[in-house]
Amino acid sequence: MKNQDIDIETLKNLSKIHLTEEESAATVKKLHDIINMINEINEVDVENIKPLSNPMDQTQPLRLDEVTEINESEYYQKNAHETNEGYYVVPQVVE
Repeated sequence: MKNQDIDIETLKNLSKIHLTEEESAATVKKLHDIINMINEINEVDVENIKPLSNPMDQTQPLRLDEVTEINESEYYQKNAHETNEGYYVVPQVVE
C-alpha cells in the first residue's frame, strides 16, 4: 500500500461527515499512520511460517455427541394452560 496523498474532502463527502480544518488535518495524519503501520506489517518476512488456525496451534477438544440431560417436558408443561402432543397451545395472534 502506497503512502499517497489522502483526499480528505472526498472522504468527508463520501462518509457524509463534517470536520473542521483541525479535525481534517488530524484525520489525515491518523490515516497516514495506519498506512505506515500496514506497510511495516507487509515488510515482515513470513515465507517460511506455516499458517495456524489459532496462535496456540491447538485443536478444540470435542466431547461425545450424547444426551446428557433427561427429558423433563412433562414437568415443565404441567402448569401450562393447554398443551397438545408436547407443544404449548397459545391463542392465534396472526390471521
